[in-house]
Amino acid sequence: MRRVSALDLLHLLVSGGDERLALDPQTGCNMYGYGPRPAASERALSSSTASSISGSAFAAVQHYHRYLLGESVARGETAVYQAECDGLRASLLDCIGCAASSGVEVLLSPSGTDLHLLATLLFRQPDAPLFTLTLEPSETGSSVASAASGSHFMAHSPSGARRLPGSSIASGITNATFAVRDDAGCLRDEDGVEDDINARIAAAIESGHNCLVVVTDVSKTGLIAPRLDTVFRLRARYGDRIDFLIDGCQLRLTPETIRAYLAQGFALAITGSKFLGGPSFSGALFCPPSLAKRWRDRELPPQMADYCAPAELPSGWRARQALPDRANFGLLLRWHAALHEWQALLAIPSSEIERTVRTFGKAVEDRLRHDGAFIPLATRSLDRHPLLPSGFDLSYDAIPTIFPFLLNRQNGIGTLNAVETRHVFERVARGGPNVPAIRLGQPVACGLRHGEKVAALRLCLSARLIVDASDREGGLVAIINHAMKALDGVAMASCGFSVERRSIAA
Repeated sequence: MRRVSALDLLHLLVSGGDERLALDPQTGCNMYGYGPRPAASERALSSSTASSISGSAFAAVQHYHRYLLGESVARGETAVYQAECDGLRASLLDCIGCAASSGVEVLLSPSGTDLHLLATLLFRQPDAPLFTLTLEPSETGSSVASAASGSHFMAHSPSGARRLPGSSIASGITNATFAVRDDAGCLRDEDGVEDDINARIAAAIESGHNCLVVVTDVSKTGLIAPRLDTVFRLRARYGDRIDFLIDGCQLRLTPETIRAYLAQGFALAITGSKFLGGPSFSGALFCPPSLAKRWRDRELPPQMADYCAPAELPSGWRARQALPDRANFGLLLRWHAALHEWQALLAIPSSEIERTVRTFGKAVEDRLRHDGAFIPLATRSLDRHPLLPSGFDLSYDAIPTIFPFLLNRQNGIGTLNAVETRHVFERVARGGPNVPAIRLGQPVACGLRHGEKVAALRLCLSARLIVDASDREGGLVAIINHAMKALDGVAMASCGFSVERRSIAA
């Protein structure tokens, strides 16, 4: 970390990741369209992709940055980094209601994709090849499959080293993906999805592989995939030949649900940059005691030195020994901002959060269903009954907070294609004179309609908006009005595509 001035904070907030964090010199934004400073004038409904750091989180991070600078001068960067990573682990455990004595371990990583790579390599056993099965990239991320095959997935690693995307880090790992939507973007029958997964797992085990299935809770369009009763049937059928990683990187989960996953022996990955609204790139993996016992003596391939520092793994783990001492203060600062948002959410009674989520969701769903400018994308209920103990009362994470939709043409004939939808997304994100920018989740590919590729936009409720709703009288009405005005803006931006289509395609 360069000790120069408080201005270095902006540099640090976009450091310690890969090229996805790099700022465009013309726009000052990363590939998600966000810079390191707050952007208070935005209508921010984009938390399924990324968010600008909030003003209050930025103030907290400024204070923490000054502390890190002073401590680094006094004690040295690596010593401070180790102590702060230990403190971050304790804070994350506290947020999910786990005592330090619970045996749950926390691993830190720059991003959700980095977590997939790290977890895959830890699940890999030296005496058998590993087959990993992940959800289709359009519902997770374009680089997840590469990470889950034990390969480099970006051109730059968090250490700054250049790497060839797709080149192998560890041999003996193969990946396949499964689809939950058909070629038209419609939901597939869940029994059919289970049959496909079971067939692939059976074939892999027969050929001598151990298996890792990544369960996404929640996906880009708000799904749990595969469904949880499928997961438990697979575990009962294949026993210790199969493992599961819960991709909870959207973090649209209550602490109770996270603890329920851990109680079942599942590792669970989270990030602070989606639902919480922290700046992009902050990951953590909760590891239950049974897995911690398996992983404590595992080694990592030497190339993981590009991705990990010893302080990011729990004390006493063998894998730390081969990693070079390095301090990723950008990771600490980004998590500090995310924790600021999470702790503010946790201070609100669960019943109040549930009322906000339910009321907001009903208003948005009614608008999307009855406004001819929009076509709601089909989703399913967030069913976690197989996971939760009998009599457990469902909480706010059983209510959707991601609302995906397609755009109708102005003349009512057909749907905007993927290129046109991207054009609308970019148009509203730019804003204009006296027109605030409208930030939605990036377009998600949803198959073909009328022979053309289409994509869904996503309007999202975040922890920050929930806190805003509870902070003042009329706050809930204000965030609903905020969402309605954003949809007004999207509808206006999509007007005229029936006549503009040729020039846009050109």
